Amino acid sequence: MAAWLGLEHDEGGWAITDNDAMRRVINGMDCPANQHPSIALFVGHTAKAQALRSLYPHNNTGRHRKQGWAQLHLSGAATSHPVIVIESSLSRTSPPGPSQQEPLRRYPIPRTRGRSYEDLQSLLYRDVLLPIVDTVCVFAADCGGIRHVQHLLASWGSLPPTGLDGAAASVRPRWVIVLTDPDDDAVPAGGIETTLQATAVPHLAGSVAVVDLRPRQPLSRLSRFEPLRRRLSLELDEVRTLRANAHLLFSALHLEWIFRGLLRHVAQGPASPFNCIQACRPQHLDADEVAQYLGIFLQLAEKTQIADPFMATFIASAFLMDAYPPGMHSE
Repeated sequence: MAAWLGLEHDEGGWAITDNDAMRRVINGMDCPANQHPSIALFVGHTAKAQALRSLYPHNNTGRHRKQGWAQLHLSGAATSHPVIVIESSLSRTSPPGPSQQEPLRRYPIPRTRGRSYEDLQSLLYRDVLLPIVDTVCVFAADCGGIRHVQHLLASWGSLPPTGLDGAAASVRPRWVIVLTDPDDDAVPAGGIETTLQATAVPHLAGSVAVVDLRPRQPLSRLSRFEPLRRRLSLELDEVRTLRANAHLLFSALHLEWIFRGLLRHVAQGPASPFNCIQACRPQHLDADEVAQYLGIFLQLAEKTQIADPFMATFIASAFLMDAYPPGMHSE
């Protein structure tokens, strides 16, 4: 599990560090321009580590788990829809130990002097990870119990009302709350699910499901976490369909570019939510300017007697290429 994001603090405030692990992971795919990965976020400690070893037995999920605030790895690199797995934890004290690798990028966050590590964790989850992930898997026993999970959802508030494309948000991450502590039997799973749905849906989550593994404690590791594997697979498939219908199923190359733009946006501390369409075209002309220059082009084309089909093809091609992030045309 490669170290990825970190939090650093000095007398000026907090900064996000990025070791560029996402780019390295994406470069490890067979054809990142034509692969559309899902992103699964896992939050917890001991139970989370046990689940990851069961769900992804061919990945060394234990390595680097104490380095940085968030780590990631890739599952299914050769498939059309691989899964990027992000691992993180919740701590009320201090950041985890820094990565042994020097960060390639450092993003100072304005107006964070005097803010706590817990405040910055919430910022990273709400403004950096939740806008891009498809599922969030939280292990209640690792996070102080189900009451703390409910408090966590309430404290994070709402995601922006718009999605990454600036339109009304049509895709929210699916939350899966995992119960693993056999001694925590005070509340039935159905009651927990109803309570958490009322807390988080729809402003923070597309749905909330509870996977109760408490009775499965005596089973083998693979058998114990099999219901979680099935549930996550179902949720990822459903989110992928929603993203495809909303035209938000990004290729791996686009996804990495969008994430870097999202980090820069959060580090600038703006009031408006991140819009990947605007970020792709920082010097994009507004509608009036587009109409003006399009009119000039049509006049010139008419003077040189260019046939209408050729004009239409040229204009359509220009608009299509302008919709891609810089540098994507040659990939």
